[in-house]
Amino acid sequence: MKYNVDGSIHVIESIILNNKGLVIEISMKGSDGILFFKVIKKYDYYENLIQEDHYSPDGSLSQPYTYAYEFDDKKNWIKRIQYLDNTPHQIVERTIEYYN
Repeated sequence: MKYNVDGSIHVIESIILNNKGLVIEISMKGSDGILFFKVIKKYDYYENLIQEDHYSPDGSLSQPYTYAYEFDDKKNWIKRIQYLDNTPHQIVERTIEYYN
């Protein structure tokens, strides 16, 4: 929960985890219980985020994100592309240094 300066409840946040401890659902509601938004996340077998659907208060899908990855020879992702409505929206590249 998040509180206003006067101590009253501002936002109620609910997070649901799967049996591996990964976040699969986030919802935010006002102090009156009315939904602000909801996010549903899906992962692949290797626990990489592959889909993240954002829903409006009326339950309609507002932002359907999908993810694609490039992996190094040790099967760690080195590039992740986030798509919004099948259009590239964000690219994250990372370098991993391995020590023997």
